[in-house]
Amino acid sequence: MNSKLMISLANSVSSLVPGPTTTSVGGGLSKDVAIVLVVGFFLLAALMIPLHFRQKKKVKQFKEKQLRDFYQNNPRKTHMKYEDTKMFLPSW
Repeated sequence: MNSKLMISLANSVSSLVPGPTTTSVGGGLSKDVAIVLVVGFFLLAALMIPLHFRQKKKVKQFKEKQLRDFYQNNPRKTHMKYEDTKMFLPSW
């Protein structure tokens, strides 16, 4: 290849790559704001974990109650599993 062509190709590629003058990681957020956001998200995650287990327990209890009612209303079908009864969880 021609050396002038290679130099112009290198210049055009380097113009596409962001240099040190462009804003980088964080989109221009200050460190204080970034720290507050990180701490906030960690606290939110710490709160969501117990709520997940609580909701999981409630769903299990609701399914058991729903299945007991199904067995009372359908005494011949007491061998069926929850999935086979075609019941569903309502969207809360």
